[in-house]
Amino acid sequence: EIRRAGRTPLTSAEIDFRKNLERLRRELNRPTHYSSKLEELDSIVRVKEDLSGDASLVLDDENLAAISEFLKSQTKGLKYLTDVLRKNLRDISIIEKGLVERM
Repeated sequence: EIRRAGRTPLTSAEIDFRKNLERLRRELNRPTHYSSKLEELDSIVRVKEDLSGDASLVLDDENLAAISEFLKSQTKGLKYLTDVLRKNLRDISIIEKGLVERM
């Protein structure tokens, strides 16, 4: 079979298979790609282990105040963005009405 196959041209399926093998070989030869993925997975596992431990989360008044202030500033930013979007929607509505009237 090997002697016979050595003389015949490759089929399109065989060519595609060879291309996939070469692509996989190139990917496996990029160690940084997989090492960064492994490091990311390792850190996720460590975080989950830390969270599942017996240690409970304790926040003092200072940390609670800092979190509260942060959330207030985020809420203020979201309110601002919401107002901008509402104004933009109003402007778009006015533009659409003008376009419809011109037609």
